Amino acid sequence: MARMVTTRRKVISTAAAWLVGFLIFFPILWMVLASFKTELEAFAIPPSFLFFHWTTENYVTVQERSDYFHHALN
Repeated sequence: MARMVTTRRKVISTAAAWLVGFLIFFPILWMVLASFKTELEAFAIPPSFLFFHWTTENYVTVQERSDYFHHALN
């Protein structure tokens, strides 16, 4: 009986850890993916998760408007 309780506890703990990890990682993943979208795609409703036109336009705009990457290297 004690072995069954510890196995159940391990399964619940593992599932909870995966859920917390997903809740922490998902917003970071969403922001990284949104940085490769156009402005219209980023604010579209319903949002597209993976099927969109990949672009680096946002990174070019940041580099042109501020010298961000130069300062990031320092």
